[in-house]
Amino acid sequence: MVLAEDCIRLQAFTLPRRGARKLAPGVGVLCYPGKLAVVVGGASPFAQAIERRRLAHRYKVKCPTCGRWVRVLYLPPRGRRFLCRRCAGVTRWACWQRNGRYRQPKRPEAWLKWFLRRAAKAISTERG
Repeated sequence: MVLAEDCIRLQAFTLPRRGARKLAPGVGVLCYPGKLAVVVGGASPFAQAIERRRLAHRYKVKCPTCGRWVRVLYLPPRGRRFLCRRCAGVTRWACWQRNGRYRQPKRPEAWLKWFLRRAAKAISTERG
């Protein structure tokens, strides 16, 4: 499981329209109006071209794997390219568990009724 805190994040809305920016040690971005050029140095250097688009009041970038337009791309710790959250397998639930906090339902009584209905339905289909 890859945590969001362990990844380098490429946020489309924080990048300038033109110019260069350093994301992390050894990771740089060259910004152009319609695209980004990401350069990663280190033991195995690589470069990656990413499309960027302005939609209404925000920028989005295109995931190179699935083609979805997202606001943030992630570079996993041993990854070779920036990917969206789904393609990279980045989860946020683990972040909640790390801090000792768990998500609580807004209306516990409604959730309990829903859970009991689902359990009864699963048991009845299992027997029948």
